[in-house]
Amino acid sequence: MKVRVGVILLILCLWGGSLLYAMSNDIKIFVNNSEQSSKAVEIDGKVYVPLNQLSNEQQVMLKWDEEQNKLNIYKPNVHLTTLSTKGAFGDVPKGTHPISVLAQVDNLRTDIAELKITITSPQNKEKLIQSLDTRGSKDSSKENFWFLTDTTEYNFDKAGNYYVRLYMKPTFSKEWFLVSEKQIISK
Repeated sequence: MKVRVGVILLILCLWGGSLLYAMSNDIKIFVNNSEQSSKAVEIDGKVYVPLNQLSNEQQVMLKWDEEQNKLNIYKPNVHLTTLSTKGAFGDVPKGTHPISVLAQVDNLRTDIAELKITITSPQNKEKLIQSLDTRGSKDSSKENFWFLTDTTEYNFDKAGNYYVRLYMKPTFSKEWFLVSEKQIISK
């Protein structure tokens, strides 16, 4: 009798899962007109989006607390300004130029262990501009701070879009989270 009940329950679970899958529709996700690799799912008129996929696109840090069954989303307010010897810029002629980045951060509601600023070429080659280990410093628990990188020479060798990105590694994670991005156009 127990075996019969177990088989019936197994069949019902499989049938319910198949029905749930049949009722769901895969939905393409686009962020700034760029299709993402993950898909959303619609179930009973509600769209469910995978948060891990969107954390970079929405520039947030995610912390899952399994014990409390709680998801914390941290969205600091970050402004990036690219600087050369002539001042702030958003476009640049092809060639090698001195560059530094000023990051202004506020509304940071979690402690960070590290931060880094990178630049990525149109060919998707990433170069580290500067990183900062904030563990043990007064900046690790500051809600509002400014960070100016050292000046470095960078070769804008191709015309196209370059991206300066600021990543943070919160103290609760070993993962880097993209929290801000600025586009530079090279002509």
